Amino acid sequence: MIELRRIILVDWYLFRAQQVDMRGMTAIIGPNGAGKSAIIDAVQTVLSGASMASIRFNPSAQSNVRSKRTLRDYCLGVVSLDEKGERSEPTRRHAYTYIILVFEDLDDGSAVSLGVAFSASASRSDESCEARFIAKGALTKDDILAAVGDDEVETLQWHAVRNALRARKIEVDDAFSSATDFVAESLRALSPAGFPLDPRRFQRAFRNALLLKPVDNPTDFVRNYVLDVQPIQVERLRRGIEHWRSLTRRIEELKAQSASLAGILRIVGRAVENERVIATTSWQIARLEWERFRREARRQEEALAQLRSAAGKAEVEATAAAARHATLVAEHKTIELSIRTSDAEQLAQMYESDKTATLSQRANAMAPVKDIDGLIASVKKAVELNLLVRRDDLLHALLSAVVVARGRAPLSEWDKILPDDWKDSASHLDAALVAVDQERLAAVRRTFSDAHFTARVATKDLQDRIDQIDSNLKRMDQGLSPIERGTRDLIDQLHSHGIEAEPLCDLVEIRDDKWRMAAEAVLGRSREALIVEPGRAVRALEIYREGGEYSFQHAEVINTTKTDSTRPAEKGSLAQIISTENRHARAFLNYRLGRLMMVETMDRMVAAENAITPDRMMQGGRTVRRLPRPEHLKLGRATQGQMRQQLEAERKELEQQLAERAREVGRLEDEARLFEDMFARFEKMIKLV
Repeated sequence: MIELRRIILVDWYLFRAQQVDMRGMTAIIGPNGAGKSAIIDAVQTVLSGASMASIRFNPSAQSNVRSKRTLRDYCLGVVSLDEKGERSEPTRRHAYTYIILVFEDLDDGSAVSLGVAFSASASRSDESCEARFIAKGALTKDDILAAVGDDEVETLQWHAVRNALRARKIEVDDAFSSATDFVAESLRALSPAGFPLDPRRFQRAFRNALLLKPVDNPTDFVRNYVLDVQPIQVERLRRGIEHWRSLTRRIEELKAQSASLAGILRIVGRAVENERVIATTSWQIARLEWERFRREARRQEEALAQLRSAAGKAEVEATAAAARHATLVAEHKTIELSIRTSDAEQLAQMYESDKTATLSQRANAMAPVKDIDGLIASVKKAVELNLLVRRDDLLHALLSAVVVARGRAPLSEWDKILPDDWKDSASHLDAALVAVDQERLAAVRRTFSDAHFTARVATKDLQDRIDQIDSNLKRMDQGLSPIERGTRDLIDQLHSHGIEAEPLCDLVEIRDDKWRMAAEAVLGRSREALIVEPGRAVRALEIYREGGEYSFQHAEVINTTKTDSTRPAEKGSLAQIISTENRHARAFLNYRLGRLMMVETMDRMVAAENAITPDRMMQGGRTVRRLPRPEHLKLGRATQGQMRQQLEAERKELEQQLAERAREVGRLEDEARLFEDMFARFEKMIKLV
């Protein structure tokens, strides 16, 4: 059995911090205006999940007129200035309010705490529900208060309370998207095992109980306040009878099938017995095969012993053969020495020396001709490939003239008789070579060299992008979100200095897919903003700055030193659809998105100062614009499957581009090398002249 043992009220109505402990049957008595109804209102606020549709303040007044009390009035301690209650004012400008109910299981002594937290301000027309929470343990007012002086305390904000409770290993659940979810989970936690309470029936019975009406007839009480009205539905009854009849027929069919199944089981039993016999026979056959293998193994061992004996004899014979080979080698060297000292050998050496000198002289004589032939070979290749056509047609014509002139001057055919006009042909070749404009050639060489360099840079960019995709795919395998190269480089640089940094996208989750695209578009590159501890924030920014102009491009670092001074997000803002356990991420989201209201229509858009729609229409600074659609979704893990497909498709396309670019780089490299060689050979020829 579970019993309410404690009510904790902090900043509720005119209380500063009040803790009411109870045991068994507890009566709350006092004169009018003492606060009895305020305590009951606090209890029903928690048990209804702070849903104003389910709350009726001051229900014991027995009036048909709905009470003018509100949660905001309770939080700010609003008091009436006249008897009719038409004029009122708050007793404080700001309040952070907790209401906590502590229930104890009388059987095992375990406790469950249900609570809600509100923030209210006199400048706002309504309160903001900061949290609905369930804690597996008995909370006290000391858990939500902090001393600020000798006799003063202040109310802690919910995230600080939650972190402190979890640090004490108390299980806390505050991820409720609505009051309905909170009430359902609260009743589940308080219900006896196997007898869950129905939220709808509980709320109806609870509201009726708060009316405090006398019970004259127990039967009427049960009918009106306990049982649900269940009118007889004839059509439903007919369907039920027909369903019962169909079930009866189905039972008969199942009985027949059961009889058939028994026959099948007998057949299966015989099949299993046959399989057992087959398996036993197979095992016996395998055993016989094993015995045969053992006999064969013993025979092989005997043959191996014989081979080892033969190998020993062969080794002795090999040793004797090696001795005979050494004797023959010595005799061969003796004969070779006698040949070298003979007269015939001396004459052969003189002939080889004269031959080598003659060949060297011929090579020296033909060196200039070979240089010219090498130059003309480069020129001929450039002309045949038409590399200068439409780039420098004049230079192409001059090089073509060199090729034509070389065809008429066969200077390299030294072993043949030259024609009578070989000197004229050589003169024409000299003139063609001299006519080549070296400045144009140098300009063309630079053009091809620059094209090759540009192609290599483009290839490197493609490879860098592929490497970045591979890095992001590896991060996704680890359950992290993809990030850009600049952010990744900054994380590595900070890590090398002993500073741990985490991107925002790894720490948050989107709770409403309808608003996912809007949140991603508003944050933009800040989705990858890095979070470091406040004590290391300044050093992290110095490292970022020392990287220079082109390092860590597009990376961002969150100023976590402002976390504690950040206001909570407003109710209905875009920040509320993003959840996170990191307090710095929460503060950043509250600052960036906490005043950006979620609206559906344009009339609500123009009525707000800062607002956004699900299709990314955003107002800010008195202008409305449509934010660009993000290329990739990064917040949370829900979109990682889609993101992985996009990255893999992009990588496949980049690999195709890289292959094409590599072939182009090879071609441009050959062309640049051709003109580099041609220019070098022209310079060498000019120096010789």
